[in-house]
Amino acid sequence: MTTFELSTAVKSHILYNVTSQVMREFDEETELATEINGTIETLGNPDTNSADYEWWLVSSDFAYAAIEAAEIIVVTPYGAIWGRDPHGPLLALDEIVREIMKTIHQANTQN
Repeated sequence: MTTFELSTAVKSHILYNVTSQVMREFDEETELATEINGTIETLGNPDTNSADYEWWLVSSDFAYAAIEAAEIIVVTPYGAIWGRDPHGPLLALDEIVREIMKTIHQANTQN
């Protein structure tokens, strides 16, 4: 996958940052906040919490591939959100993102 293709794929599958909305869910102690915490405890580091992540609305293809890669994905009524380490590189340079995009690309070329 070329750099251009990767950049285009990132824009197509990582839709927008919803961190502020997720933090509001935690401030209001909603059911979604409880679900996110449960997912973090199951898949993430038990010493982290929701504030330790950036939260991104992602495509269903990205969510499926990210689940396969043991990334933190929570399906909400508004779509799938991905918990990303905020200390990583730019999205298109992130090795995890590159692997997920490679998985999506391979799945799409096999169909």
